Amino acid sequence: MSISAFQAGNRLPGLSTLVRKQKAFLALFAVLLMCLSAQAQTITLRSRISPLAGTSTLKYSDLYGDGNIAVLGTYSGRGVYIFDISNPDAPVLASWYNPGANQQMLEALVRNNIGYFGSGNGGGVHIVDLSNPANPVLKSIITTANNGYSSVHEILLYNNYLIENFNGFSTGPVLKVF
Repeated sequence: MSISAFQAGNRLPGLSTLVRKQKAFLALFAVLLMCLSAQAQTITLRSRISPLAGTSTLKYSDLYGDGNIAVLGTYSGRGVYIFDISNPDAPVLASWYNPGANQQMLEALVRNNIGYFGSGNGGGVHIVDLSNPANPVLKSIITTANNGYSSVHEILLYNNYLIENFNGFSTGPVLKVF
């Protein structure tokens, strides 16, 4: 390559290419080290609790926690188990929210002491005050009567929205946002 071609902007491969490759290799190596250190963390079982007796393999569904409250949805147990987890070494079953009518509360979320429990077999989404976990208080139910679904497969809290989707086969909308 002539000097005039170099001056016109065509550069020979050299130091800058090598430096870029070294930086890319170092970045990849740093990511690899972070992944390896994350895998090396020690996890210790602090306690265990099983509120449902029996031999069914379809006992529990979703589990969620916020603050000192954990909620556990159920298949065969019906309703939602509400735990006080303020002492992680000794969680306590504070209550069992059972709205009756054989409700499978497959979805169970809690945020700011409010429980959101979604029924997979016709009960809609129950919104429950958990300020006192030993005494859950129903605040509202979202069903087809107020433009929700009676049977929900999943619920999600996103910012200040509750998002639900239908549990079954539908030709209509599969997501609704409240």
